[in-house]
Amino acid sequence: MASSEALMALQVELKGVKERWGKEVKLKKAEKGSTNFPFPVSVERVICQPESGKGSMIDTDTIKVRLTVESGAIDDTPVRVTVPMEDQLPEALRLKMQDYVTAEWKLRLREKAGASWCIEGVLEHCEEKYAELLWLEPSVIESYLCSDAAGASCRRFAIGNVVVVTEPAAKELTPEEQAAEEEALRIRKEEMAREREEREEREAREAELEKLRLGEERRRQVELGLIAAPPKQLSRKEKEAMEAAKGGRLRKTGARHSKYAGPGSAVEKGTVKGKKDKNK
Repeated sequence: MASSEALMALQVELKGVKERWGKEVKLKKAEKGSTNFPFPVSVERVICQPESGKGSMIDTDTIKVRLTVESGAIDDTPVRVTVPMEDQLPEALRLKMQDYVTAEWKLRLREKAGASWCIEGVLEHCEEKYAELLWLEPSVIESYLCSDAAGASCRRFAIGNVVVVTEPAAKELTPEEQAAEEEALRIRKEEMAREREEREEREAREAELEKLRLGEERRRQVELGLIAAPPKQLSRKEKEAMEAAKGGRLRKTGARHSKYAGPGSAVEKGTVKGKKDKNK
């Protein structure tokens, strides 16, 4: 794609991103008259914490992701990703988030073969992977137990080791370094999937132990008379026996059928005949 066409495509994508996310998005370009104007062009999105799922369990209200296009040479993938320092995330986590999103963006650009800048798709991907992005550096994640709105115990996660550092300078990568970076991203994705499975299994075990502990505590309170015992759950046979004792029909017994007794019915004819015989 020629530079003029790439610039036009970029403008269309940025317009679509702004229309879709509105105030969540900030657009910025170089000052008019500067070298290589309008580049660099950047779009920064504030991604809010999801209301459910793993992301809702992490004590971080938002994350910011800034995508920067350095030039119109789209075939050279002249892009850079920044997670701004004002998010106050640990440096190790911010750098891993930047590397992950940069590799994902460049991979999409190559797959599109210069037909699209993939900006909207990358920002959407960051929203979908909210929790995964924050879990890229597990060493800064700390878990703790608390109570939810219903008073039940639940586990949440906080991000610690907050360090503010100067923004690292952008580094030009060689094709070999880019290939190595993409391979590292693939390996990291596999590691993340494995870590997620292990984490979910561990949380399931902890939830089961917590459930057993609460059940034992409730049983002890019932024995001490502190709370009322829950009603006994009847088996299917016990329920059927109770229904039979009350005179109700059993579960597999069909409904009772009454003969039609309206005009012209056998019941009516029998009644009329009985009256005539009686009159004789």
